Amino acid sequence: MFTASQFYHLLQLKLLRFGLDFTKEKTTLKYVPTFTCWDPQIKCLDDEKESQEDSVFMQLSETVATNPDDPSAHFNLGLCLWDRIGEEYKQKAAEHFVLAAKLNPQDANAFRYLGHYYSKVSVDTQRALKCYQRAIALSPQDSESGESMCDLLDKEGKESLEVAVCREASGKSPRAFWAFRRLGFLQVHQKKWSEAVQSLQQAIRGYPTSADLWETLGLAYQRLSMFTAAIKSYGRAIELEESRVFSLVESGYVFLMLGSHRKGVELFQQALQISPENLAAHYGLGCALFELSKECISSGAFRWGASILEEASKVAKAGTFLGKNVSCMWKMQGDIKLTYAKCFPWMDENPALETDKKALSASVNSWKNTCFSAALSAKHSYQQSLHMAPWQANIYTDIAVTIDVINSFKEAEKRDLIQGQLPEKMILGGLLLESCNNEFWVALGCLSHHVELKQHAFIRSLQLDVSLAVAWSYLGKLYRKHGEKKLAQQAFDRARSIDPSLALPWAGMSADMSIRAFKPDEAYDCCLRAVQILPLPEFQMGLAKLAMLSGQLSSSEVFGPIRQALHQAPQYPEVHNLLGLVCEARGDYLSAISSFRLARCAVNISSGDPEKLLDISINLARTFCKAGKAYEAVQECEELKKKGVLDWEGLHIYAISSWELGKNDNALSIVRILAARIKSLEPKQASTSISFICRLLYYISGRESVITSILKMPKNLFESSKVSFVVSSIHILDQSNQLDAVVSSSRSSLTSPDEITGMHFLITLSKLVKNTSQDSRLGIQNGIYHLKKVLHKYPDSNMLRNLLGYLLISSNEWKDTHLSTRCFVVRCITAECPKEEGLKPAPEILGASMVACYATGSLNHKYSSPTCKDQSSRQHGSLKLLQKWYHQEPWNKNARCLLILNYMQKAREERYPQHICTGLERLTTLGLSDESHNYKKFQLLICASEINLQTGNLISCINLAKNASKISVPDGYLFFAHLLLCRAYAAEDNRPCLLEEYTRCLNLKIDYHIGLIGLKYIQCLYGLEEANGNIIELKFEECSKDIKHSWNVWMAIMKLVQGLIAVWNRDFVGAEDLFAQACSLNGYESCLFLCHGAICMELARQQCSSDYLLLATGSLKKARDICGAPLPILQLLLAQAEASLGYKDQWERYLQLEWSTWPPDTPRTTNTLQAQQTTHRREFFSSSLQNPTALRTMETGGNSLASGPDGAKRKVYYFYDPEVGNYYYGQGHPMKPHRIRMTHALLAHYGLLQNMHVVKPVPARDKDLCRFHADDYVSFLRGITPETQQDQLRQLKRFNVGEDCPVFDGLYSFCQTYAGGSVGGAVKLNHDYCDIAINWAGGLHHAKKCEASGFCYVNDIVLSILELLKVHQRVLYVDIDIHHGDGVEEAFYTTDRVMTVSFHKFGDYFPGTGDIRDIGYSKGKYYSLNVPLDDGIDDESYQSLFKPIIGKVMEVFRPGAVVLQCGADSLSGDRLGCFNLSIKGHAECVKYMRSFNVPLLLLGGGGYTIRNVARCWCYETGVALGVELEDKMPQHEYYEYFGPDYTLHVAPSNMENKNSRQLLDEIRSKLLDNLSKLQHAPSVQFQERPPDTEFPEADEDQEDDDRRSDDSDVDENDGKPFVGRVKREVHDNEPKDMDVTKEGEDASAREMDASFAEISIKGSNSGSVVAAEVKTEQGMTNKPDQPATDMIIS
Repeated sequence: MFTASQFYHLLQLKLLRFGLDFTKEKTTLKYVPTFTCWDPQIKCLDDEKESQEDSVFMQLSETVATNPDDPSAHFNLGLCLWDRIGEEYKQKAAEHFVLAAKLNPQDANAFRYLGHYYSKVSVDTQRALKCYQRAIALSPQDSESGESMCDLLDKEGKESLEVAVCREASGKSPRAFWAFRRLGFLQVHQKKWSEAVQSLQQAIRGYPTSADLWETLGLAYQRLSMFTAAIKSYGRAIELEESRVFSLVESGYVFLMLGSHRKGVELFQQALQISPENLAAHYGLGCALFELSKECISSGAFRWGASILEEASKVAKAGTFLGKNVSCMWKMQGDIKLTYAKCFPWMDENPALETDKKALSASVNSWKNTCFSAALSAKHSYQQSLHMAPWQANIYTDIAVTIDVINSFKEAEKRDLIQGQLPEKMILGGLLLESCNNEFWVALGCLSHHVELKQHAFIRSLQLDVSLAVAWSYLGKLYRKHGEKKLAQQAFDRARSIDPSLALPWAGMSADMSIRAFKPDEAYDCCLRAVQILPLPEFQMGLAKLAMLSGQLSSSEVFGPIRQALHQAPQYPEVHNLLGLVCEARGDYLSAISSFRLARCAVNISSGDPEKLLDISINLARTFCKAGKAYEAVQECEELKKKGVLDWEGLHIYAISSWELGKNDNALSIVRILAARIKSLEPKQASTSISFICRLLYYISGRESVITSILKMPKNLFESSKVSFVVSSIHILDQSNQLDAVVSSSRSSLTSPDEITGMHFLITLSKLVKNTSQDSRLGIQNGIYHLKKVLHKYPDSNMLRNLLGYLLISSNEWKDTHLSTRCFVVRCITAECPKEEGLKPAPEILGASMVACYATGSLNHKYSSPTCKDQSSRQHGSLKLLQKWYHQEPWNKNARCLLILNYMQKAREERYPQHICTGLERLTTLGLSDESHNYKKFQLLICASEINLQTGNLISCINLAKNASKISVPDGYLFFAHLLLCRAYAAEDNRPCLLEEYTRCLNLKIDYHIGLIGLKYIQCLYGLEEANGNIIELKFEECSKDIKHSWNVWMAIMKLVQGLIAVWNRDFVGAEDLFAQACSLNGYESCLFLCHGAICMELARQQCSSDYLLLATGSLKKARDICGAPLPILQLLLAQAEASLGYKDQWERYLQLEWSTWPPDTPRTTNTLQAQQTTHRREFFSSSLQNPTALRTMETGGNSLASGPDGAKRKVYYFYDPEVGNYYYGQGHPMKPHRIRMTHALLAHYGLLQNMHVVKPVPARDKDLCRFHADDYVSFLRGITPETQQDQLRQLKRFNVGEDCPVFDGLYSFCQTYAGGSVGGAVKLNHDYCDIAINWAGGLHHAKKCEASGFCYVNDIVLSILELLKVHQRVLYVDIDIHHGDGVEEAFYTTDRVMTVSFHKFGDYFPGTGDIRDIGYSKGKYYSLNVPLDDGIDDESYQSLFKPIIGKVMEVFRPGAVVLQCGADSLSGDRLGCFNLSIKGHAECVKYMRSFNVPLLLLGGGGYTIRNVARCWCYETGVALGVELEDKMPQHEYYEYFGPDYTLHVAPSNMENKNSRQLLDEIRSKLLDNLSKLQHAPSVQFQERPPDTEFPEADEDQEDDDRRSDDSDVDENDGKPFVGRVKREVHDNEPKDMDVTKEGEDASAREMDASFAEISIKGSNSGSVVAAEVKTEQGMTNKPDQPATDMIIS
């Protein structure tokens, strides 16, 4: 063992060996030359220096003689003598040092030199130690004395005294860095790692450039498992000195432990460059490469993994050469070689292998020999390792496994019996050393060839550890192999319950599908799980077989594993055959043919089994037929026919291939042979054959012939679902209905829902075909009508839903396009979906409907009123779905085309931004490069031309449009190409070409109304005259005749266009007539009536006619009644009309309502009308002060009237995002955001939404979240997805994301949503817009600054409290969740501005914090209160604590705002909770907090019995509003969740209350005592208020799925206060008393001009609620002299 001094000097040894000296005074490195050179000039300098020293000596001697009592004179003289060479000088110097010390006992320098004298000259160790001790006592920072003293103590072996000296010095002065350094080294030597870290950290402050200190600190961190800190410390040492091999090697090992194998490889390679013979670096590099290769192998990259193993083998070989006697090096080489033998892949790149049996055999034998050689090398390495360390029992096991691998590569006839017994003997050798090692017993059971020994070994391992899952797994495998399937099932179940991450139990479950009564899909899922855990060839082949049964053979989940199985087991013919079947299912017929040929060669090499050859030949012939190689298919079938083994399936292939070659007679003769065999076939085979015969007869002989043949067949042959489908398909094409009787009888065989829905699919097609009109139009409406009826019976049929959506898009009716998205379910990830059935897949239908009407799936409504009356309230995220679809199927041209078209819609909405246009240019260029279909190519050219038009590239636009006009498509399509040319020439100001293209448009036949409307606009804008008058109008009427139900809608639109053109031409009378006609044609469009009302107002102004005013009033009120959302300008026009008619009250009312209708995209203006309206507002609010009734009317809108003891009114804001219920933590996870949607549904149907403002939260931005959370953590949350999480395992562990806090789709959006709601609520409270803000999606109180915890990712509570602190001096946080609010308490543990009070379960319960003794720290002491409770607490006990404690808190702390976290897991019966609170008891806390009349933010939190969560939060919303709710629950969409009682309240259980009265009294007394120690509320220093959190204004329109009742139309004389759908709040601008000066009134008006106005808007006809928060900074935007019609047009 080294002494401490030796250990310390070893750290400097490397420096000294290279001529470097470690200077202790400054701890810097200086170069000391190891050679000298004589120079005469230097000699002269030395002589001069000696003369100067003599002169100094004389002066100092004189000074001492003159002042013999001067200690400094004696010290200086002694120092001068000390520097001279010679013992006599040292002795004289010591005498003067003694005199200096006597004269000045506080002179540490004198004692230091005395110590040097006694230690180096007179050699009196004890005196030296005393002198050094005195010097250190006087000056603890004296590093020279300290180091010298420690060296002396170390030489004498007094390590404990050395430690004591260092501790004493470091205790006296924090700047005694030498002591901290020496102490740190000593503590590392003593392996006191935690103490060493503290000492070394302090030492580094004094010696920041000491690489030794950083390296030693890294070692201490590493031993404490603080790997991140260790890496940083080692990295700092390497920065200071690049040759630090120890740091490089140790940091490499740390990276290996953390799983960063690539980084480890880099560091080890860097260390070997510096020290090529460093054995530790060789070993580390070998391990790193080995682990990296295993990563590649597990991901399926066998070739890459093998190449890395080859490199690792070279490194290990070099290591064994350097350390021949090091056992671990030989063992590592054995591990590498063994893994190489197992993973080396076979490659089938030689095309000759498919047909040349010898070539295939040679290829497989070469692969076997390579693996065999690697295994032999591994055996040799293990034997060498065992020779060096025979006591290492695990090496025996390694040798046994290696021998077993070697035997597996030998042919059966060449295997030696003795060699086969060697693995058992080696395992037994290991067991002699470690008889209680259960893993060795399992290995013995796996490698033994004796059944009894196997069973004994497995049972023995279970006796040692009954929870050993791997032993249960192999025991189950053994039982299953010998027919004990019941025991096998029990063993597999036990293994899976212990460790679900084992592969064998899952594989065993899939193999026992018949015993367990599993469906094929369930067995497939089990086997897939096994393959994902352990990719063995046996498991992978089983997966492919199960995929055939479950219909998932084309899945990428099967293709990848079966390819891996081929690389690992090419000698099995079955692998090649299965790969061929997979390639065939995926449509890769050439690869399938190659695989089947290899399979046939493999069979011929191995066994030549005729049954296997027949199956492979049939598969090969079928694939030839599918690949269009009919001739080769016929040849295969004829070969089988010659051998007499052509079965029924082969006859099918033979017949269809002959027909494809044009040999109809031969095909018919084969059909006859097949028909003769039908009676001998099994029922399933017979039905398949009959179906085939019918289809082939139809192709060869035609419809009549096959119908005649069907009528002649026996009726019993049609009693099959397959035959029924074929017969029904033929019947569809028969207009004479000859097969009615056959079809009716055959449908009785349909039993399963899939078969029935499939038949309805055919019936729908029959409706389309048999109801075709005379002009060959399909009877789409008949098909739609049938599907709507059927879907009532089979609502879950995706096939029928997709067909209905497809037909709705194909329909010409107005509303059908808008309804298409409502009739099918779009899955979020198409890769997880089974293959879509029907005419079109669901994403394609959705994409097409989005193109037909963009508003159907628009995610962000940019306007306060809906842009499409029929738009769906559901938001599918269509663009995102199409992106995923195209990314997963980049070859799918339909997906690409629809993605381009939808991006065109997005670009149009956003005014063609540059980034979208650039992306569209790339997509369209790619599409045009490989698109051959005329129609799609035409679409792409039109899109590309439109993009160039919008970006100003007119030349490219014209060229592309001309190319589109040359494509052979119907005139209706070509019309749009010429229309686009019209626009381009108009932009180019090329009138001749414009006129030419306009004429061409007129001459083309078109059935699309929108094209004619666009042409009409161009005609009006550019003054183009028609030769025959009104051709466009005539064409428009003509194409509207074919539409039965919505022709009037299109005619109304044309009248609207004509009316607008008349307005442009200043023909207001004509415009009024046209608008009136449009209103009569379509009485359900609010914009028509708005236009009519506006034009009537303009005519009334021009003609001073009250008749027009009455017409205007009627139309505007009709527009208001029709539109679910308030329209801008409408109320203003009504106010003007009523004022002109002399109704002042109505004028004031409508003017008041107008300000809430403006959308957030209203531009700022400063025109005269704005100034006028500001004056009206001032007058109105001024009059409100003198007219309390008017003020009460204002206050009533949107506010809830109070009930309860406080008797005060509460203004409530409720934050809700309709998308929050779509987020899904994953299967089996208790946290379900769907509970928020259920709560909202209850609020809607209880009518509570009408009494508060409903606001959609603006998502929190990155910088908002970073106000509390770390930047890298927020960045991680933003970037992590389920697809990328496997690449970020280290980050997942670092940020605690995984099990409790899983990664799911939309994780970051979810965090932004709920955090945005909480921060938004705080902003509202800060601005006094409300008294109570509610965000039930928030309250996630466990999230920490840098990690997720307890289902929480972002701590919205901390963020909202930080927002509240901008305005309020003190904020109180109360937590009634059953779990302790640890994240919030930790964030504010040291501040007195936030008090946290948490009522929670304490003990062995997550998160384990929240002891009553946790009271805060520093300034925050006593500002953290924890109320620890036990199981079963009831309402009475809970309130006996809550009210006294909170009452005292409110009295002492006096908060400016309160945040109440209402976690509902404290309710009785919660899935994870153990309290016994009722809903009323829980809500009593809300009611009590409300009574203090302090701004209150209510947040959600826990709660895992979601029906009770919804009940609780609904009731507590009513408490916040002061509304008592009925116990009987109203009907709503989630009504069945609340059965069987269907009531709001649920009785608590009879569980035991473990909270005794004595315990409750002690808790209450203790906490009240803590509160009594707070003398007064803390004050806050005056400072500039931080800016409010800003939210974007462009996307603040909100939507909700629940409709509010419309009670805004109150009669003018009914005397009731106005409570309507428009709610207006006046907060900061309301005068505080009646004595308001003129200046105050003006200031109030100015402030009101810049304030926020909150509105709630009734949604569209689909029943959505839209809540928007708009900022009206400058008022109206229209000029006073501008006609009202122009305002609408603009």
